[in-house]
This record gives sequence, C-alpha cells and structure tokens, in this order.
Amino acid sequence: MRTLLVVLGGYYVFDYGARKISAYLKSSGHEVDLLLIPFVLLEKRRTFHPHKKFFDEEQARKIIAPINRLVAAREYSLVGISLTTNFFEHARMITQHIKTEFDVPVIWGGIHATVAPDECLQYADIVCRGEGEEVMLELCERIRDKKSWEDVSNLCYKKDGKLVENPLRPLVQDLDRYPAQDFDISNHYICHQFDVVKMTDELLYNFLPHVHGPDSYGYTALATRGCPYGCTYCLNSTLRETYAGKGKLLRRRSVEKVIEELADIKHRFPKISYVVFSDETLLMGQDISWIANFTKMYRERVGIPFSACVSPENVSPEGLRLLAEGGLFNLQMGIQSGSRRTLKEIYHRRDNIDKLLEATKIINRFPEIVPLYDVILDNPYETDEDYKETIRLLTKIPKPYELQLFSLTMYPGAKLTERAIKDGIIKDAREEVYRKHYQAYKKSNYYNLLMSMIQFFPADTILALMEKNDFLHRWGLRFLLWLWQSTSYVSGTAPYKLLKKILVERFKVPAPVYARIPTCNDTKEASSDKEKTQAAN
Repeated sequence: MRTLLVVLGGYYVFDYGARKISAYLKSSGHEVDLLLIPFVLLEKRRTFHPHKKFFDEEQARKIIAPINRLVAAREYSLVGISLTTNFFEHARMITQHIKTEFDVPVIWGGIHATVAPDECLQYADIVCRGEGEEVMLELCERIRDKKSWEDVSNLCYKKDGKLVENPLRPLVQDLDRYPAQDFDISNHYICHQFDVVKMTDELLYNFLPHVHGPDSYGYTALATRGCPYGCTYCLNSTLRETYAGKGKLLRRRSVEKVIEELADIKHRFPKISYVVFSDETLLMGQDISWIANFTKMYRERVGIPFSACVSPENVSPEGLRLLAEGGLFNLQMGIQSGSRRTLKEIYHRRDNIDKLLEATKIINRFPEIVPLYDVILDNPYETDEDYKETIRLLTKIPKPYELQLFSLTMYPGAKLTERAIKDGIIKDAREEVYRKHYQAYKKSNYYNLLMSMIQFFPADTILALMEKNDFLHRWGLRFLLWLWQSTSYVSGTAPYKLLKKILVERFKVPAPVYARIPTCNDTKEASSDKEKTQAAN
C-alpha cells in the first residue's frame, strides 16, 4: 500500500511530526509520499501580513484539482493530514474534495486533532490523538492486511454516530528509536503556483526559512519533545493532563542522534547555512552536561550557526557560554507579561520577573547573541496597569534585543480558552480563533503601539509616553510603526531614509539591531577557512 501525508503550512515546509512519521513508516518498509502545501507562497510574489486571515478560500480552491490528480495517479490506500488550528479550514476543504472523488480513508493528526477529535471527525474518517509514529505504523499494517483497525490505541472515529476514543498508549521514552526527519525528496511533492509538482533541491531551498535574505537557508530541528511548563494559554497545559500516568512528557534525544541528523542534512543540502532548534527550551535544568557534549560535537561535525529557545529559569553563564561557543547567534525567550498578577492569576506561570531580568543581563554579556523576547498582547483579562507593568519591565532589559509581539489567541483545548468561552469572550471560534493570525495585535491599543516601538526609544522617553494616551500620540505612534515596519524589506526607500533622518540623526534614537542570519556564502567561507587551517597544521 502507499500512503500520502499532507503537510499544511504558511511560508515554509516544516512539519516535524509528519516528516518523522514518514521516515518511520519507510524504515518499516512502507511506501510514503509527502505533499507539502505552503499556502502563503502558492502565488509568485505573494506576501502575507499579520492583519490578513489565515484562510483564503478562493486561493485554497485553486489547488483542489491538482491535489486530486495526484491522489488519482498514485492510488493511495490512506491519506493523512497534519494540521494546527490555523489550518483547520484548509484541511476541511481538501478532505471534503478528496472524499467526493475517492473511496480512500482520510486521517487527521496534529495538535488540533488531539484536543478536538469530535470536531475533526465531522470531516475526517479517523483522528490520531497524540504522537503518531507507532499509531500510523499499526494503522498502515492493518489496512495493508485488510484487518480491522478499530482497536488501535490513540485512534478516534465515529461508530453509529457516536464518538469512539481509544485509550492513549504510553509515551515512548527512547526517542532515538525513531529515524531522523524524512528529507528524501525523491517522493515528495509540493503545491507551487497552484499546481502539484515533484520536489527539487531548488524548490526545497526556496521554501526553507530565509526571511532575512535570498542566500540564507535554515533547517528546523528538535532535540526534545514536551514542555516543562503548563501555561494556561498554551496547549501544553492540556497535554500534561492528557498524558498523566503515560510516562515522562519531557524527553530528550541523545547528542549522537541529533548531530548525526544535522551532519547528514548539511552534507545533502550544502546551502543550508543555519539550524533552528524549535524545542520549547534547549537548556533543561541546571545539569549542562548534555549541552557541553552537544556543543563539542556540533562544532566538530556541523559547524554552522544555530538559534534556540530558552526559559529564564535555565539561563546560566556557563550554559550560555557553551551555546555561544557552539554557534548560537539568536536566542528566543518568553517574557509574555511584566505583570505579576497576569503571570500568576491568568497564565499560571511562575512569578519569575526577578529571574527573568537576571537572565537578560546574562544574555547581554554575549554580544554575538541577539535575543528575541516574546510578549503577549490583547489579553482581555489585563488592565491598563498590567500593560504598564510590562512596559516598565521591558525598559529595564538591557539592549540590544528584538521583540516578538503576539496577539493572545485562544486555541481550542487550552485552559485559558475554556475560561474565555465560559466568560462569553469568545463568541465565534472559527472567525475569532481559527482564521486569526496570532501576530495580528490591535493597533488601536496605545500600549500595544508603544511596546512595538520600545526597542528603539530610550527608556525615559518610553516611560514618559506611557502616560500620554491621547489621540495625537496614538496616531503619531501608528505612523512611526508603519514607517519603521516598512524598513524590514525596503531599507533603501524614501520612507526609510526619512525615518532614519528624523529619528536616528535628529533625535539620536539608535537604529534597531537585528540578529544577522547566516547565508550559504558564510558557510562556504567558514568551510574554506577550516580546510586551510587543517592543511597548514
């Protein structure tokens, strides 16, 4: 039998779960095709801004016929779709059209399917809850052998109109048993310019992360699974309860397996110039022996820059020194709010304001690392004073740094979402959540605007502006924000030059500092220098 796994995405073609499942099925002798659909870049020169909705029905309809042609030509016995909440509508449309033309079972998986199986089964035949490698292998073998799959753990389905939820299997603790992500592009397809075409090296490079320049290509990896925290706005809070008694949720791969994967990818795709670790936190606890071993092997066998996420509690001078020596150039850390009330009563996060400030000072000791700090805006439970507390905190953080601002999005299954539904805050989840872009924060909120400019202005200026929430200052900040954001892609244009003249030259506002994303040319130069050094020795 042959299985098709469909990956729904925005700009890129990263889906760790689907690629791991594909690799695991292949290692067990099954035929698997991957179909990658980067919706944002279906059209040539199409751009996507946070104020736009995730779902564009007219655009999505254009790829239905090409997808069905692929399904007809390849004669699949099973179609799997991996999705998050933001791509629910896309999955619905694709599934409905496949089911109209083909008698093939369609299974949905991913975080949305895990927390909302009943909703997903309005369209899919089967839903996989939780991690899917073992589930998909057993399901494929049952279908191949023409045996019933209804007792397979983790699966959900409808029988006589009623939801059947099979029990969850224990979490696999030894992550090394699974092969690396499937990047064998010989049986990969991609929706490109409203057609389905075979994947090529060139297309793969085009759809890897390279938002900071055409010669910069990133590879996304995971060294761990799970999260040590249970914040109410995040689905990890629900997963902790879902998997209670099923084994340790936070697990880590061995250094050897992580390095083996990255060295192989670097060899196969030499233009890749940096690695993005998407782990919830690469630093875990106070024991840094794994990090010490990792950075040593990474320098020797991979040797390209990387970025990673950390949490304030785990930042230490020694751990950060090791990461910097290994090639860390960009670090992401969640602040979310500077209000102790918000952190404790709303988000159920640790009151770590003091530890957070200490962590930012440690990070600031390493000038080669530009930190990216996350902040959540548009929280309906926050007051103006909560916003001001966040602003006061941000003015205390040593510069330079980048801010990543998120609009609080109430994803299904999260504890905070349940509270918001009960309080009547969410009235139309499909429109307010599913189709919403998580970075579409409200420009009408004065404090949102002020935080969007906070990394550029001196602290005393920000604190003075904080008390001037009036019409003139709101529109002045909106204009500056629009002007400054336009510099991200058009730094040589007249608006940029005007802004630089007004802010940087006249008012002495420092120009923003961004992490320099390595390019493939940097990688080539570094490899050449290394070879010369080895030859000289």
